[in-house]
Amino acid sequence: MSEKMKLKITKGQHHALNQIRGLQQDALYMVMGARLTPEGYFLVGTEDAFDHLLADLYDEVEFAMQPKTSLKHLRTLIYKLEPEEDF
Repeated sequence: MSEKMKLKITKGQHHALNQIRGLQQDALYMVMGARLTPEGYFLVGTEDAFDHLLADLYDEVEFAMQPKTSLKHLRTLIYKLEPEEDF
């Protein structure tokens, strides 16, 4: 079984993720299961789930299916997942 990973996200990023339609199933469950704690929202999932989420984020940003403010949140989330990526 894959090891679980955890990523802290902002309220804006969480909202933008919830606006994406057609997330891959494991990414969708990870977003739906994000918990608000006193420290903020956390995504918890396997490496595969995070890889699927990243692929879906790239698609969402590429096709600009969100308002500009949501796209900003999605881009910052991509940077959290792949900090060396230049987009």
